[in-house]
Amino acid sequence: MPVSSMAFAWWLVWFPAPMAAGAAGQALASQATPETSETPPEPTGERVKLKFVTPEIVRVAEDYLAEAMHAHAPVGAEEEATIAGRRYVLRVEWHYHPPGFVGAPSGWHKGITVYALR
Repeated sequence: MPVSSMAFAWWLVWFPAPMAAGAAGQALASQATPETSETPPEPTGERVKLKFVTPEIVRVAEDYLAEAMHAHAPVGAEEEATIAGRRYVLRVEWHYHPPGFVGAPSGWHKGITVYALR
């Protein structure tokens, strides 16, 4: 898998870790966080783990991300896709990368999370 695809795959399935307690947690919480009026319900499925992300999943997710950004899709927007005979949900969600992260935008941004349907 080329390096750029691996970086995108990492960005695609990465979730922010829970915030630490104490001063470190307060420092993280003080950063600009995306405002949402409500949290969309979780899809019925399991987030695809990095080791199971295939080039085809990356391609479909990249296509949906471009489409979602062009249409200004809201957080929680979903699309179902069948890839290699398996059903997935592609969902627009908030992602976070620390400053200097390579291969994806830094800070809070909309990204695509892929869930495998059961």
